[in-house]
Formats: sequence, structure tokens, C-alpha cells
Amino acid sequence: MNLRRRHKIGAEVNTSSLNDIMFFLLLFFLIASTLVAPHVIKVTLPKAATGQTVPKKNLNVSVTKEGQYFVDKNPVNETQLEEVLKSYGANKSEEVTVIISADSAAQVQPFVNVMDIASRYKLKLVVAAQKK
Repeated sequence: MNLRRRHKIGAEVNTSSLNDIMFFLLLFFLIASTLVAPHVIKVTLPKAATGQTVPKKNLNVSVTKEGQYFVDKNPVNETQLEEVLKSYGANKSEEVTVIISADSAAQVQPFVNVMDIASRYKLKLVVAAQKK
């Protein structure tokens, strides 16, 4: 009497679906790691006891289409504008950025005057514009 089975069933684990999952996880982590900080090199910054941060201040200068100047919503003439920018330029304890908001219908000369005065006192300039 032959009691052996003709077809042996072997024990095996099907890993094909596990390989797919591992591939997608690897792809996900590769993409996620490049999106976190793509252009940053991580360095450990040195520590200093006497270090200080420089506060930053934005100064809004507006030029209307009539050629009037406004410094933080206060109307000023060209002489007063120069005095205001001179006082911010002399103050070395904070970094001042002048944001020029000129009307699109304004003449170019008042705009250039603001740029000229700000560059004379070595202030940073930014021109405000709307996106097209």
C-alpha cells in the first residue's frame, strides 16, 4: 500500500507584492527628502557670546500720480523725504529697506528722486509691483 502523496505542496511565501511596496516606499522617501530643503547644506553654526542680531525695518515710500510723496502714509515734500531717509541711513543699528510704491501713471522723475536719495544714504531699495 503506497501512502505517499504524489504531489507535494511546498511551503513558500509570495514576496512579489512586498517588493512592490518596498519600491514605492523607497521612491516616496527619495522624493520627499529632496523637497524638504533642496539647496541647503546643513552645517553646525558656531556659537558666540557677543553676537547680536540686526533688526530689519521696512520703510514704505509712495509716489502718487501727481508726484506727491508719502512716507508710511504721511505726506512729505522732497526736502522732508530726504531728511527722513537721511535719518534712517544714519541709524546703523537697524537695516532699513525702502519699499517704493509708485502709481503706474506717475511720472518717472519723482520715482527716480526717491531712488537717488535712498541710494545716496546707502539704503536698500525694493520696488513694489503687481503681478500681471
